[in-house]
Amino acid sequence: MSAAARYLWHQRLAWLLMAYVSAIGFTIAPESAFGGFNIGHCLGWLMVCAFAMACVKDSALCGRPIPFAWRAPIAGTWPVSVPIVEWRARRWWGLAWVALHAFLMLVVVIVANLCVFVLSEFL
Repeated sequence: MSAAARYLWHQRLAWLLMAYVSAIGFTIAPESAFGGFNIGHCLGWLMVCAFAMACVKDSALCGRPIPFAWRAPIAGTWPVSVPIVEWRARRWWGLAWVALHAFLMLVVVIVANLCVFVLSEFL
């Protein structure tokens, strides 16, 4: 693996980790507000942007880079555009990648909700 590919791989991993951490935060603190600043809303947008950037880095890793101007529309229309971008980059493996991370995100959110429920019963 070349140094550039390794760099893109690490960037994609970092964006995916940010997406999962922000999803956990969005799940456990949706009603937290600091003044008029809603933390859950900001974490939700961070999760969307992290998934969009993970797709951008993944498509660059596969040799089909996304133009810079497409990043904001990808983040704005992420339920439709993320599978399209991954289809463009990896074909069927891209859709499998999206399905895998959607399933993992669902599991992470359920586990986070269970942890909050269990901890609220004990505390």
